[in-house]
Amino acid sequence: MSDQFRITVNELCHINDGKKRKINFDDWQNKKNKMSKDRGEEYVGGRGIVKQAKIPPPQVQACPPRCSKPGCRLPFPRRQQIFQVFWGTGSYNRQTDILAGMIDVINVNQRTTTHAQSRRQHSYTYSLSNDQGLKVPVCVSTFLSTFGITPDRLRMVKEKLASGTVDLADKRGTNTLHERVDPTHADRILAHINSFPRRLAHYSREAGNPFREYLDPTLTVSKMFALFRIQEGEHVNRLEWLYRQVFREQPLKIGIPRSDTCDSCDKLFIQLSGIDVNDPAQNARGREIEMESQAHHLQAETSYEELQLDNSLANEDYVVIAVDLQAAIHIPELTHGQHYYRRKYVVYNLGIYNAGTKMTTMCLWTMQEGSRGACEIANCIKKYCTENFPPLNQGQVRHLIVFSDRCGGQNNNFETLCMYRWLISKQIFSSVNQKFLVSGHSFLPCDRQFAILENARKKTTLIEFSDIENMIRNACHVRPFLIQRMELKDFLNLQPLVLACPWPRTLKVSQVLSIRMVNQAPNVIEVKSDHDSVAWTQHHSVLHNNFANIHLRPLRPHKIPIPPALLADLKNTYEFIPVESRNFWRFLE
Repeated sequence: MSDQFRITVNELCHINDGKKRKINFDDWQNKKNKMSKDRGEEYVGGRGIVKQAKIPPPQVQACPPRCSKPGCRLPFPRRQQIFQVFWGTGSYNRQTDILAGMIDVINVNQRTTTHAQSRRQHSYTYSLSNDQGLKVPVCVSTFLSTFGITPDRLRMVKEKLASGTVDLADKRGTNTLHERVDPTHADRILAHINSFPRRLAHYSREAGNPFREYLDPTLTVSKMFALFRIQEGEHVNRLEWLYRQVFREQPLKIGIPRSDTCDSCDKLFIQLSGIDVNDPAQNARGREIEMESQAHHLQAETSYEELQLDNSLANEDYVVIAVDLQAAIHIPELTHGQHYYRRKYVVYNLGIYNAGTKMTTMCLWTMQEGSRGACEIANCIKKYCTENFPPLNQGQVRHLIVFSDRCGGQNNNFETLCMYRWLISKQIFSSVNQKFLVSGHSFLPCDRQFAILENARKKTTLIEFSDIENMIRNACHVRPFLIQRMELKDFLNLQPLVLACPWPRTLKVSQVLSIRMVNQAPNVIEVKSDHDSVAWTQHHSVLHNNFANIHLRPLRPHKIPIPPALLADLKNTYEFIPVESRNFWRFLE
């Protein structure tokens, strides 16, 4: 076969369009098989059949002892050397040249029959080179055995020599005289592609092509071609390859499905799309919107850079964690029709990722033990810190950095700050720095772990609480997730801490991206509105003298009652729950 893959210049220019990974021909399995075949090694054929490696020449003579050819008695080391040099080239064309150099074509001088045209027009003599580099005649059996080739390959070389062909290179796969395509097809395809509505991206400033546009996320090229086939008729059935080629040539991509998008990005994009380019006044407003959008994206990128920088510095004295709440998990997961219309029991999961250990702890609790408010989130972090980090010794230093989104009801609130202040007063940490990512651009390491859980969830059925625990334990085998069970007694009322640490009225926690507290200044809260800022703004809050010794009581003395409507739905579902999974649901009996 040919030693190179031949593609057109146009295909080469667009072969990587829309791909995240660069193409590498050497990684193709058929290319690897071809290279192994040309080296005489074991390989897998086109039908999946394993082909054995070429066998070196035997030590004994390949032909009968009475053979008169002197080359048939070449020493075994020499014949083995010829075999190794031949297959060591690793090139089909180079091997053909070697074989052709050892074959001589001779016209037939005398025939036994003259009344008919003989099919044999030529005779062939075969040679091998000895240790001095001189050719010595051999028979065909020794020739085939020494080179380790088949009679068919020898026949193809002889036919090329007999025909007088000068170029012996393999021509398979090089034909360019393919069926011609009507040039108007490409024009009609382009017109059809341009008929789909499109939009510009506005969630990132880093675009490989600033003019690239995006189609509706629900579209695919296959769907687009199916619509084109309906429009044009059945005669274009074989033109899907051309449709895809024309699509790749356009600065156009299928959009990515998005949820929980950025409010600022959406608002600015809508404002910008309504600008009339022919109105000078609106053009000026459009430039202002573009500058505002660039500043917004720059702030988001700075937040991600801050996260990466702190993750790289994480160690025993520099604890970096990221916290995020997963979407609520509903149980039981059953398959009968009415189940889809009934309310379900809710389980909450807060992920805490430690950048230093690369381990993730999943904090689990049920809807009867707590909700998903600021107090529950703060108590999960409090329990994680007190159980994993002992109090500091004299002169020891340990800093805590917490990354989260800016959800005010869970992370970005004063109640959580008071809990961090309590950790400092208990000498768990020397300082705490809470950092927030920009709203709408808050992809945290926990989101990767949640994606692993979602993939594992597709392979299991969650009936009771223990099924969720088992799914989490078995979801990741490289770094298994840890489970921190949050029970009723673990959720403490943090309001006494809030009362003992008055809220500075000048502090707007929802308007800052970084909040810091240190043990050397217990009455000071420092904030920055931007991660790029160097200066900190101080807010004073006088702590109660006995702040570290405040006794925290449970938030709730009893479990949260299940709403009557939900309880009724769960009772109707109980009979469909497998008997072995009913222990968790005994309260329904």
